[in-house]
Amino acid sequence: MTAEAASESVELDPAQIASLRKLRQGALLPRLAADYRRQSMELIAVIEDASRRHDFQALRDAAHQLKSASLTMGAKVLAGVCANLEAAATARATDGFDPLLAELHARHATVLPQLDALSETAAR
Repeated sequence: MTAEAASESVELDPAQIASLRKLRQGALLPRLAADYRRQSMELIAVIEDASRRHDFQALRDAAHQLKSASLTMGAKVLAGVCANLEAAATARATDGFDPLLAELHARHATVLPQLDALSETAAR
C-alpha cells in the first residue's frame, strides 16, 4: 500500500474507539493517544534497528508490543502488519522485512493523525 492510499483510508476500528471513549467519559482518550504516539515511535525505531542488525528476537518482541498497543487503540490493520513482521522475524525471513517496514510506516503515518483528531474532539 502506498502512503497516499493509506492516508485516504480509515484505520481505526469504530467499536474499539467507542470503548475507549467510554473511559472517563472520553477524558482518557487524549492521554492514551499521546502515550501510543510516543510508544509506537520508539517501537518502530527498535524494529528498524533490529531489522538492520538481523536481531530477530528484538524485532519480534518490538513488533509484538506494537501489535498489542495498536490493537488497544483500534488500529487493527497496523496490528496485522506487526503480526506479519513478528512472523517474519520468527521465521528469520529477512527478504520480507523491507516491504513490511514500508507498509508499517504508511499505516502508522495514517493512524497518528486519526488518533490526533479523535483526541482533539475528546478534549473539547
